[in-house]
Amino acid sequence: MQGFSFIGSCASVRPVIAVIMLAAVTWASSAAKAQEVSKQTVQRKTNLWKLSVISDAMPEKFGKDLRTEIEEARLVCRSSTDVPLIEIPLQTITQFTRDTEKDYRISRWLMKAATQPSTEYHRIGSKEYREELKARAGLTIMAIIASLFPSHKEVVHVSWTDQDGTHFALFYLGRREGRAMLAEIKKQTGLEPRDLETERKAEEKRLKALQRQKAKQAVIPRIEPDVTPE
Repeated sequence: MQGFSFIGSCASVRPVIAVIMLAAVTWASSAAKAQEVSKQTVQRKTNLWKLSVISDAMPEKFGKDLRTEIEEARLVCRSSTDVPLIEIPLQTITQFTRDTEKDYRISRWLMKAATQPSTEYHRIGSKEYREELKARAGLTIMAIIASLFPSHKEVVHVSWTDQDGTHFALFYLGRREGRAMLAEIKKQTGLEPRDLETERKAEEKRLKALQRQKAKQAVIPRIEPDVTPE
């Protein structure tokens, strides 16, 4: 009897195992599909950059909070309302470079708030007048401190030529996004970008070495030969 009960229990367990295995296979398939969709989403996001642009090809010459992506062998820059502002065929790009620039936006905003004229008039020496001066002084100190720690922007300079002549566009974006944009343009065009930041640091290093060499030569006294008449 015990043998029959054991066999019966195994038979009752088998459907449960089958259900678990089916659920596991379904979950694995769903997870694989979700991972593939996630990869495609990440790929689309890595080819889409939010930035500010200065370009002679734009009607207003300057735009901020724009979106730029590479599609159909073109570098397309759109406004926040999805209006194309610049379309650069990749085969017309003649050169592109990278550089960095310090962003003092927070410091400027604080200083502007500190120097903004008041909408209320307070008698000189009154309590309200002193409180307003303290607030302005605090904002000024914060602006000075913020200016010591500016954020760094990546600058991608793209030049291209078409039937209307040579044009340029300066793209200002975050450092990580700027590196991704450079890598994608390089991949699509086969051109090698110039790194102006690296070139500038190398030149500064060369000039410092030259100054140290000149300073060292100035310290060493010149020994004149002792010529005595016979």
